[in-house]
Amino acid sequence: MDVASNPPAAAAAAGSDDEVLGSHSRAVAYAPQVEAAIKQVFPSDDPLDSPDFNPVNYINALFPTEQSLANVDAVIKKLQGGVRKLNTNIHDIVHSQTNVKDEGRKALENAQKSINELFSRINDIKGRAGLSESMVKEITRDIKTLDYAKKNLTASMTTLNHLNMLVGSVETLKSMTKQKQYHDAANLLVGCGFVMDHFAAYKSIRQIAELSDSLDAIKLSLRKQIMADFEEAISNKGALSYGGPHLHEGCMVLDVLQKDVKADLIKWFVRRRLSEYVLIYGEGLEPAHPEKIDRRYAWLARNLTDFDHEFKDVFPTSWNMAEYLCREFCEVTYRDLTSILASKKYTVDMKLLLNMIRVTRGFEASLEKRFGTRQAQQHQQQRAELEQQLQQIRGADEEEEEEEVDAALSGIDPNDPQAEVRRRYLEYKKQKARERQQQGKSKTVSARERKKQLLLLQQQQQAEEAAASKSRFVGAISVCFEPYMHIFVDAQDKSIGDMIERFAREFRASDTISTQPGVEPSSDHGGSAGAVFTSATDLFQGYKEILRVHVDQLSVREPLLELSRVFGKHLKNYGNRLLTGQLPKHSSTAAASAIAAALHTGDVRMSREELVLVCGVLNTASHCSATTKKLEEKIKQKIDPEFADRVDMSEHEDFFHDIIANCLQILIQGLEAACEPSFQIMLKMTWNSVESVGDQSDYVTSIAKVFANFVPTVRETVADARYFSNFCLKFATSFVPRVQNAVFRVKPNQTGVEQLLLDMASLKAIVLDMQPVKAQLLDTGSGSGVASTPFSRLVQKTMSKIDMILKVVLQPHEQAEVFVQNYLNYVAEPDINIFQKILDMKNLRKQEQVPLLEQFRQFLPAPPSSAPGTGGASNSEETSRIDINPTRLLNNLTNLSKDLSSKIGRRT
Repeated sequence: MDVASNPPAAAAAAGSDDEVLGSHSRAVAYAPQVEAAIKQVFPSDDPLDSPDFNPVNYINALFPTEQSLANVDAVIKKLQGGVRKLNTNIHDIVHSQTNVKDEGRKALENAQKSINELFSRINDIKGRAGLSESMVKEITRDIKTLDYAKKNLTASMTTLNHLNMLVGSVETLKSMTKQKQYHDAANLLVGCGFVMDHFAAYKSIRQIAELSDSLDAIKLSLRKQIMADFEEAISNKGALSYGGPHLHEGCMVLDVLQKDVKADLIKWFVRRRLSEYVLIYGEGLEPAHPEKIDRRYAWLARNLTDFDHEFKDVFPTSWNMAEYLCREFCEVTYRDLTSILASKKYTVDMKLLLNMIRVTRGFEASLEKRFGTRQAQQHQQQRAELEQQLQQIRGADEEEEEEEVDAALSGIDPNDPQAEVRRRYLEYKKQKARERQQQGKSKTVSARERKKQLLLLQQQQQAEEAAASKSRFVGAISVCFEPYMHIFVDAQDKSIGDMIERFAREFRASDTISTQPGVEPSSDHGGSAGAVFTSATDLFQGYKEILRVHVDQLSVREPLLELSRVFGKHLKNYGNRLLTGQLPKHSSTAAASAIAAALHTGDVRMSREELVLVCGVLNTASHCSATTKKLEEKIKQKIDPEFADRVDMSEHEDFFHDIIANCLQILIQGLEAACEPSFQIMLKMTWNSVESVGDQSDYVTSIAKVFANFVPTVRETVADARYFSNFCLKFATSFVPRVQNAVFRVKPNQTGVEQLLLDMASLKAIVLDMQPVKAQLLDTGSGSGVASTPFSRLVQKTMSKIDMILKVVLQPHEQAEVFVQNYLNYVAEPDINIFQKILDMKNLRKQEQVPLLEQFRQFLPAPPSSAPGTGGASNSEETSRIDINPTRLLNNLTNLSKDLSSKIGRRT
């Protein structure tokens, strides 16, 4: 029932509600935030609790129809019961909130009371802490004062003690200086140096500055006094008059003073000691002549003997006075010899130059032997000390590494599946660090400082090693001869040139290669059949002798490089005059014209002497090429590393390889020229009248004789089997096509073709016999027993092609399709030129060839299509261009025109 549509019922209902709710019937509206909070605290699905409650809708929901009004009393009672229950709950809540308010007030008062009590206690503790701090300060004030007093007193006592020592030492030094007590003065100077280091920060104090000035004055006085003692004890010629031990004690004093004081004394002594040498061997004097250079070194040897005897108790061993004396002698001698050689008074020839170099190098070697051992020992000791310091620094690093490993062990996560593996690895690393830490030191410096020290020590070690590897005396004097080494190099240039000229005269004086003494059995290539010119072995032996005898006298820098270039120059000279110049003139590299001229004159064969000569040139060129490589390696071993990259003889190796290639070409041309008469016999035979097939033809027998005379000689004379294999391969490459061209030029009948097949089989056997199976297997290194080499494969392939061509010639030509198919089956090469030559061999007329050629062109590969606009030819045009013989093409066109004319005439 809708209340809005039934006003009386609605009024009655409204009246009853007012009675029930009384003054509380008006709804209270709250803010949306409050409503949301209430709903969150007291969730309810009752429509009466909804903030947008509508009584009309609620009543309509309770009484949707008039029949439902019968339950109005029950609904009212239920609502009144709810109101009463709600009032009861409100009453209880209000009553409980009244009690809670009293309890909350009491709890707040208790909390405030506790806070006040805690604050008072904190203030009390703070006051007591301040009192304790004051007590501690009072207790430690006296201790700090005593500690500072102790430190100051200790420093004062130490300073006073040092000052007392310094004052006493200065006074004592003055007395010792006057009495020349150098031994005690040296020891006291060391102590004074340490004490003055203590007073370095007090130099501004007048008394300390005065003591420092006094000490400096004493040092200056000692320096002048000791120098005066040396000048008095040592004569102008450097001889010792008296006072050996006394001067030795003076040297101990100079050791304590600044380094320049010791250096001044050494320089003064060395110059005085060499003053006699400068006077005797000055420029322009008779003893200074280059011919008497050995007297200079003899003078130093005597002087060193006297020096060791006189001054053994004067100078300390650590001063190395004898070495200083020799180094100064070398410098003076270098300047003298440079000036003498540069002057025009003396003409230095090679003999004099070599003698000067020999004597000087020997003198330098003796000095290096005497002083180099001690120098090496000193450097070895220095390296040991450096290694010890480096090991100490590394030991500190090992300690740090161990600490890092401990930190990593403590940081391992036990839940990590790889924790056990990582733990074992770190423990192993820690154990290794402990093993390496055998000479560790305490970490008094930071890791960065240790690394810096390590780097400095390593650099110092490298510098010491570089100084140890550098010689002090080798080249100290002999370097002055380098500008004049061209005299030696020019002399060797002339000597080698004369030797090659002598080789050329002896070669021309010999009638034949087999009888002249310029050929010997070769042992350089491991074969006894080959021959190498003795002139080549003599040339390289001369090179070896020059390097063995004179390289120690020659500078291993620019002069040796120039000598290597002289060697290369004469290697090319030898190759041109003694090798290339001896080759047969009619078998030069201009093969075509030479052979044509030989055919015209009838002199087409190479004599045995010429054949052996060419093989000898080939062997000698091979020997020279290999020995040139060894010569380059030998020079690179001897020359200074700075110049090693500039030694290059690859050009001369290539030069000899070119001679080898030329010799092989000459041999091939010679064999081809020897076979040429046989081919003339072949072409003159009447092949179209052969009646029966018999033995091989006469031209094959002639070729076999040529091979029998030529090939074994080459095989036995050429030393290296590789070159013979190369000769066979290249000859087969040119010979077999020559045979094929000759076959194409004959016009045989059926029996003639069969005879040609027999001849080709014989020729193939003859060519294969050039390189026997054993030699072929040896050449390839094969042990299979199968003669499958590049040579045999080439001969088999090319000769088999000739056989296939002849078999095609035997086929009938009446059916064009069958004939072309037979050609493709046998030859398997769609070459219209070969096909045309086969037709010519069959001696077919032009009219008979036309259908065969048309049928054959169907099997030619299609030419590549041309792009539009490029002017490319059509397929028919490309096909017609395959026949590149213009004469044959013109004949074909003429025959076609005749056939067309005859057909047109018959039709007319």
